Amino acid sequence: MSTTPTERCTKCSLSIGEVKSCSRCKGPNAAKYCSKECQKAHWAIHKPICKPYRTDEVWGIKILYNDAVPGSDVHDGDVSKRFQHVLLKTSHAIFKKGEMCPVPGKIGVPLVIWSEALMGTGLRAPENQAAVYLRIEPHNAFAPIHWQMNGAGDCLILRRDKRPLTRETIEVVFKFCAKMINGADYPESDGWAPIGELATPAAFQMFSRDYYAQQKAKGREGFDRFFVPL
Repeated sequence: MSTTPTERCTKCSLSIGEVKSCSRCKGPNAAKYCSKECQKAHWAIHKPICKPYRTDEVWGIKILYNDAVPGSDVHDGDVSKRFQHVLLKTSHAIFKKGEMCPVPGKIGVPLVIWSEALMGTGLRAPENQAAVYLRIEPHNAFAPIHWQMNGAGDCLILRRDKRPLTRETIEVVFKFCAKMINGADYPESDGWAPIGELATPAAFQMFSRDYYAQQKAKGREGFDRFFVPL
């Protein structure tokens, strides 16, 4: 493992100073560890995206359509089952024709989403409610009409800053968007603040820290404490 100064451990996030980059995926976006123990403990999470870093590739997420995985309904299922790692070339159409996700952008996680059905072939495709949630507008928590009226099929999503997008990060961003959708039901005429005021980095940072802690308490791997915002 090569040495990199003034970085935090990808696993425990507590060690400031000298950490070592993973020797296999070394590069600016490589996983970094303070000890062999942390690297070993984090291997199950890191393994799917442990690959030599290339400047023409970006790790994103494929969001599977509604019925692709049983028990993954956005309301009462485990939606995380529908998030899969995918390695995308920078020549992919998502980089030129993908749509920015406004809420994630406002909360500090700049995401670009792509649907082949909506932006490419235009062919009929199954619905993808998880993707629709991520595409909502901050002022009313509704997605644009073409996302609501047409099936998006399997979708791709990645970070515009080209940092690797993890399954844990996309899950908590999805949960935050779902929270906004739920909150949009409360009328401003009764004194509720505009829902768009929730779309701030501060609100998301507190939400994500709490969500990670809750999932860690449930014994889920990958939801370790973090000190640098997602």
